[in-house]
Amino acid sequence: MPWVKVPSDRYDHGPFSELSQGAKLLFNAAECKIAANFSDGEITPTTLRLAAANVDVKPEIADELVNAGLWERTSTGWRDVDYLTRNPSREQYEAFQASRHENGRKGGRPRRAAARADTNEPADSEKPRGNLDGNHEVTYTEPTEKAVPVPVPVPVPVPVPVAVRDNMGGIITSPIRKATTPRDPMMPVHARGESAKRDMTQQEVAALTITEHSQHESVAQLTARGITNDAARVLAATHTPDHIARHIDIYDCEQAQRGSDDPLSPGWLRNRIVGDWPTPPGYADPDERVACAAAHERLTTERRSAAARREGESAVADAANTNRLNGLGLTAADQAVWSGMIQTPTVLPSPFRGALFYAPKGRENHAAVIFSDTASLEHALRPDHRKTRKTSEGRIATFCQRFFVQVRYIDTATLRAELERPIESSSSDRAGPDEDNR
Repeated sequence: MPWVKVPSDRYDHGPFSELSQGAKLLFNAAECKIAANFSDGEITPTTLRLAAANVDVKPEIADELVNAGLWERTSTGWRDVDYLTRNPSREQYEAFQASRHENGRKGGRPRRAAARADTNEPADSEKPRGNLDGNHEVTYTEPTEKAVPVPVPVPVPVPVPVAVRDNMGGIITSPIRKATTPRDPMMPVHARGESAKRDMTQQEVAALTITEHSQHESVAQLTARGITNDAARVLAATHTPDHIARHIDIYDCEQAQRGSDDPLSPGWLRNRIVGDWPTPPGYADPDERVACAAAHERLTTERRSAAARREGESAVADAANTNRLNGLGLTAADQAVWSGMIQTPTVLPSPFRGALFYAPKGRENHAAVIFSDTASLEHALRPDHRKTRKTSEGRIATFCQRFFVQVRYIDTATLRAELERPIESSSSDRAGPDEDNR
């Protein structure tokens, strides 16, 4: 495991003394990531986001380190300017490890001690040792007595004011003091709890509470879709809640289209959030879907209303038609028979298609074709419709199962006038065919 060398007076002078708390935390966390990745001071955007998430700060604080001269921007991200002056490079570390491996393969110190006995070479305890850079700084001697353990100082509780809330919900400083241990500056804000909020103003506490609540909601949404809790916390710390919510909604829409037989993996969702993949074609955000659903519901309601209105109008028309037929002494069954006759096998001309029909009843041998007005009747009785009249009479005989049927052509006004006459006169007039009309 590689180590990072930190000067003991780092924060006493120089640019570190003017940095904010977040910038100091981000600088230390980034150096640890550099050492772990053997990147020789290079910091990629991914490394920056992970380092910022480890100490619960925003990645944008990197600008403060650049302005302080501790980092510099590169084509791939940033570079820790003084990292290699304090720490070994990747090449030096690998050479050091290879040397240790070779020494272990040869047998280590016992054989070297035997060789030094023949050559009068000084022992290892008398030889100066140096760091990886080759600088010999300290000379170690073999201890002659058992080392005495050095006592470790115990943290002394420090009395601090207690932050409490008044009746109006505000934060006030209570005169009551209680003993607490000093706060660890490396502790993340979300892990400090109430102790971290005691030094904050009311606005800062409210903003922190809202942020933590949003992050908790994002973590819950991510874990519900299969992402581990640690990975969800990193995503919530490095991306805004709106960014996460948008990609979760896209994930849900894509999953609904694919179905349960072809599910998407949690890694697909994580890569979409980290890579900020573009919106797929045909995707509509929740607001657009709500508006479309409302428009569809409104259109459905209008169509149902129109259908109900048409049904009402049709019912009124049917009732009027029934009254009309009853007033003329006709039936709907006769009109159904006439509708089939005018369509089969060929369609009759327009004057006949709009006419009414009286079919023979019982042993009757006469029928009637009733036209709406005198003009239609005269049109149907013209010489050029003689063949049409013959065709209709043949169809009437066939449909009514008669060998021969006498057909009378009349208009509704004449029929209604005949119905209003005395029964003897009306029945005698309707009993026989109208030869003149024929």
